[in-house]
Amino acid sequence: MMGIPTNPVRLGAIPGLSMILLVLSGCAVNRGAAVYDRLVDGFRNPPAAARPDAFWPWLNGHADPARITFEMEAFRAAGFSRLQVWDVKALQDPDGIVPAGPPFLSDEWLEHLAHANREAQRLGLELGMVAASGWNAGGTWVSPEQAGLGLYASEQVVQGPGVLDLVLEFPEVPAHAPRGADGRPAYWRTVAVQALPAGNGEPFVPEKVVDLTGRIDTGGRLHWKAPAGAWIIRWFVFANTGQRLIVPSPRSDGLQIDFFDADDSRAYFHHVLDRLASALGPLEHTAMRYLEVDSLELEGSRLRAWTEGILGAFAERFGYDARPWLSLLLEPDRADERGKRFLHDWSRLVSDLMIENHYRLGNKILRERGLLLAAEAGGPGPPIWNSCPVDALGALGAVGLLRGEFWSKNRSMYNVKEIACAAHTYGRTIVDAEAFTSWRHWRDGPYYLKLLADQAFLDGLNHVTFHTAPHGGAETGLPGYAYHAGTHMGPNLAWWPMAGPFIDYLSRCCFLLQQGLPVADVCFYQGDGAPAFHPLAVDWDPTLRPAGHDYDVVDVRVLTGSMAVRDGRLVLPHGVSYPLLVLPDEASIDLQALRKIRDLVRGGAAVLGPRPVRASGLAGYPACDEEVRGIAAELWGPIDGATVTEHRFGRGRIVQGRTALEVLARMGFPPDFSWENGD
Repeated sequence: MMGIPTNPVRLGAIPGLSMILLVLSGCAVNRGAAVYDRLVDGFRNPPAAARPDAFWPWLNGHADPARITFEMEAFRAAGFSRLQVWDVKALQDPDGIVPAGPPFLSDEWLEHLAHANREAQRLGLELGMVAASGWNAGGTWVSPEQAGLGLYASEQVVQGPGVLDLVLEFPEVPAHAPRGADGRPAYWRTVAVQALPAGNGEPFVPEKVVDLTGRIDTGGRLHWKAPAGAWIIRWFVFANTGQRLIVPSPRSDGLQIDFFDADDSRAYFHHVLDRLASALGPLEHTAMRYLEVDSLELEGSRLRAWTEGILGAFAERFGYDARPWLSLLLEPDRADERGKRFLHDWSRLVSDLMIENHYRLGNKILRERGLLLAAEAGGPGPPIWNSCPVDALGALGAVGLLRGEFWSKNRSMYNVKEIACAAHTYGRTIVDAEAFTSWRHWRDGPYYLKLLADQAFLDGLNHVTFHTAPHGGAETGLPGYAYHAGTHMGPNLAWWPMAGPFIDYLSRCCFLLQQGLPVADVCFYQGDGAPAFHPLAVDWDPTLRPAGHDYDVVDVRVLTGSMAVRDGRLVLPHGVSYPLLVLPDEASIDLQALRKIRDLVRGGAAVLGPRPVRASGLAGYPACDEEVRGIAAELWGPIDGATVTEHRFGRGRIVQGRTALEVLARMGFPPDFSWENGD
């Protein structure tokens, strides 16, 4: 990446020709003729890295070699650089017009992919591929032992005192979970059997839980001498959730994997890669560049997401046993202050397991085979929509190609800014998105799509992946086959013969926006909670951008790991820097994060935010709270947020009770862009 000019032009601030002239003139003055010439050449002839990609759905797994060649030639001529093969069900096809093709990754299916690979190499195109039929990771070959798990429990109320000898009811699991010959789930194990005093919704107290795990036999018979009182007996098991692939082709359905288990992710990715290599040869010598796992949309409560070994991982990370707290995963509303801290720790671990054991591990395995892992790891929307349990920035930072999405409906950008924040803070150049997704089907022309693209560019997008580029001939009449959602680019589109200038516009903007380093005046720390989705996870200031300032959001990994301070600015190893760090409007904070903030302020950083009064988790409680208050006293000093709003510490300062705009103005940072007289 090239350096920024002395007086940096914000690359995403002004779409169109004005932006191009400003960028070129700024770089020419400050970086010399060589940079200018390179930018002019890249603008005239955008390289492959800037040209669009597209989801290329092979509906029902059906593909036609002659049509593959025709479409690839058409997309190459229109200015595309890559197509992403997507085996997916033909939805909204009640008459069965689209034929059912071979199973995903079968020999016949791979013959079609091998043909596409040969044609791509002939034409100078690249290929990507969704790593499953439909989306997420799973398939016909995934066994119940490798499939997704959840925590389930039955409960019975008993009365003591007395000796109990009863057969416990087996916990109810989803009806679509795979079953064994005995009618129970095909894969399950007992997690714990516990007794707790029956109550009327009062706060949960783990010290009152009695562990009965060793008193149950394989048939579920419990023998226990119960003390006086009413007791709830809970039998906790883990078992398959039964969640299957989302919209797979007719012959390709299967279970989703356990995303939290490293062995299951490893087996899955190696299976897919081995099948591809069997047909294409060594993947590093093919047109294939990446595999994609799309947005994770998990069934059920994220608190009940489970994997083998999770209890051991929890104890190793947080230093206490999660078993007495299991009932809170079923009844989170009964959590008192300590219970909320446990749920914070548990949610953090679930997120971290998915990030490390699925996204980061998957990307490592693919890199070893010459590919990248692409992922809409930030989700298609907030976790309240889809039960996705991850910290989105951390998940995005773990993959090789960061991808978001935006829709044409209501000009919704969804999570483009989130992807840009992850790329900026994790040192990635490409900010990609599934683009122009909609239910509008062929209605939108280049003018409307340009408005959407410009808005996405303002949010940080610098690479476009169209959703979709349908595969299928005109034998059934135009416009031909298409997935049930999308803005369908391709030869069957009415304005396709005139698409070239629009594709060039997108490519030129993306080329320029991929140059240099992003410039932002504020870095918001999102905190260490999970799940986290920007903007819901961050109390970011919506007045910043209208006032001419941009911002990024940073997660706890980057803050505590790679962020440093130099000459009063917060800096990251790849050169991105910020004059101001803003903390969440919360009373709790991760202890490691607060220690790092102290180091940054001591070194000269400016930090805006409220004084924390306690740690966010239960690990090390209550000593952790005492350390938080001690560090806060050092940093915030006499600040009360009203009469005293600033305190110097070391070479830096803490501010509370002002807005980010006020702090930037006092620090001498004017807006990057302003205008008068008009919208």
